[in-house]
Amino acid sequence: MSSTRSRQISFSRSTSTQQPQSNPHKHFLQRTEQNCPENLTESQRNRWFKIAKKAKQNAQLIQQLPAFHWPPSHSHQPIFIHHLTPHSTIQSVLEAVRDVTVYVIDTESDPPTQFRPEALPALIQIEAIHSETSTTVLLIEAQFLPFPLSPTHHLIQQLCQHIFSPHHYIVGWGNVRQELSHFLPFGLFAIHQLQQHINLQAYFTDTWNHTHPHLTSCPTQQHQFQIDIDSDSDSDSDVDLICMVNTSDFDDFRSTRINTQTTCTCTDDLRPYKKETEQWALQKAIKSTFNEALNKLHTMNTWACGLDPLLTTNNTSESIATRTDMTSYAINDVSAPTRLLFHLNHEIIRPLRTSSLSTIISSIAPQSPVPHLPEQQLPEPSPPEQAPIPLHSPEPQSTDSSPDQEPAPELPSYFILADSHGRHIEQTIITPHCKITSHFVSGLKWFDSQRPDLNAFSLIQSSPISTYLHSSQAIMLIIGTNSLRFVDAAQAVQHGIFSVFLGFCGLP
Repeated sequence: MSSTRSRQISFSRSTSTQQPQSNPHKHFLQRTEQNCPENLTESQRNRWFKIAKKAKQNAQLIQQLPAFHWPPSHSHQPIFIHHLTPHSTIQSVLEAVRDVTVYVIDTESDPPTQFRPEALPALIQIEAIHSETSTTVLLIEAQFLPFPLSPTHHLIQQLCQHIFSPHHYIVGWGNVRQELSHFLPFGLFAIHQLQQHINLQAYFTDTWNHTHPHLTSCPTQQHQFQIDIDSDSDSDSDVDLICMVNTSDFDDFRSTRINTQTTCTCTDDLRPYKKETEQWALQKAIKSTFNEALNKLHTMNTWACGLDPLLTTNNTSESIATRTDMTSYAINDVSAPTRLLFHLNHEIIRPLRTSSLSTIISSIAPQSPVPHLPEQQLPEPSPPEQAPIPLHSPEPQSTDSSPDQEPAPELPSYFILADSHGRHIEQTIITPHCKITSHFVSGLKWFDSQRPDLNAFSLIQSSPISTYLHSSQAIMLIIGTNSLRFVDAAQAVQHGIFSVFLGFCGLP
């Protein structure tokens, strides 16, 4: 579908009488054997009853459990993005998410009809995670986007291209690329931008199965135990090398699952899904984790209706209430994975936890001080974005020094070199026990043959960094490892150690 065509749909829908349903599950709840259409095939009949069963389960769940809760204080009112959104609003959003590196997404589409065999892409929900207690929710109404060549479209495109940057983590409940591929015709972003996409559904499934093993009486557990014994029979436990490897596609290293015909006999609360390959529904994940009900009432509603009151006129009180409910639904559907992301303590959000680095570092035992080295002039910062390396300030000399007075020992120094994960670390942290200097480079990689300015191995040996290494007790490197996906891990570790050694020694 072209962007021009999407705009035509916008006008027709915004002026039509088609409205979303206040209770789209109502007719599903009324399905019985008696009123099932006779002309359905076996597969159509099964699907017909499956939808009815899900609607009934949803109705029971929301009656039995408290509603899913995402504290309102964690995020402000959602920001609607469409052809009527003021430029100042879009620019403010772009500025607000400038430093955000983790985004959770979801999408909504109108179901197919007899006149339109394919689903109609309608809404992109994006939650920008500033911290554990602060997020920004964007609702992009795809069927109400501006003309492709308009200034408003350019601003929205600029916002989306920033969000879906290759350097950012894009999290979704399912395959992120597949989820967003339906929105490519609107020209807001390109699929190749999505380099660090995370399937939280698969991650949750693997984590649950790992932390909730089958009962010993379960045939599946007995079968798995036999496989484990066989696989470990030739292992050599004399030396273990443990490496932590991050990757831009977290699905590449998912745990290997055992595909077996053995029937699981575990209880439903332990193993709701009996097959290892089955993926968790978001609603069930919220129920099992938080004992709360994520209402899925509006899953199959009319989403290309214009949720923002600015997009519609002559609304009845019922249609306004329905759109308000759908907006809450859309927010919950993207906030639920966000809450799970923090609950699982996924590695990408650990830097966003509300903890103080200085408190952690101050607990490090002080070591022998290192002599202070002479200063070196640093080059001007250049793209990509870098935090300037702070210069050492000479200590003020006392005018009334006494020959018997001993100078105070200098604090030991530590140096942090990080990619964009370190942008929120203060450049200089001074505690009673040590002094910490941090420097971040947006887009920094362990290895980049094309961009020496983004190559950690090269930067470590550069004059500015080596100066700090030479005068530091230790160095901490906080750098993602996507650039090492196709490099031998042992060689990468050796190269890294050698580079740090050269930096510490000040060798060329």
